[in-house]
Amino acid sequence: MDTPVQNKSLIYTFDELKEDVYCVTFNPTGDLLASASYRSIALWDICSNKLVHRINEDICHTVSFSPDGELLASGGSNLKLWNANTFELVETLKEKKENQNLIISLKFSPNSEVLASGDYTVSLWDVATGVLLQTFNGLEQSDSVYSIAYSKDGENIFAGCNDSKIKIWCKLCNKRK
Repeated sequence: MDTPVQNKSLIYTFDELKEDVYCVTFNPTGDLLASASYRSIALWDICSNKLVHRINEDICHTVSFSPDGELLASGGSNLKLWNANTFELVETLKEKKENQNLIISLKFSPNSEVLASGDYTVSLWDVATGVLLQTFNGLEQSDSVYSIAYSKDGENIFAGCNDSKIKIWCKLCNKRK
């Protein structure tokens, strides 16, 4: 059982950003924190509390590191993959089109081979090829997917939606539970 936190004092604030922060996530080793802001992705060294890199990006709502630590995905007006070590753009999987919803959630599969993105749908992308593998049914046009999670084995996908529901799909059978 975890020990309750004794000291509830704020220990540090990263205050270099002058924009709202929509999402934060750690890399697998826990020494680098990525944040998604309105017009940028920022990467922070946790040991030194320093901003180590900033990527200027059109609207960015979410970021996710691959479990193998090789890639960083960003989503908002575009869906992009970045090298998690050099921060160079690897590939743009989806570019914003007029009247297209913003991507607001991302999650890599446990084996780092598939990226799930959420807007008003849940879409699966092959990380190696950049190809859209499938889009899941079962969401209304007005639904937004705020959060995505994979089961430990990567076979089920969970989506937290703005309709106060969690929706579950079997990745291989494409059925909603």
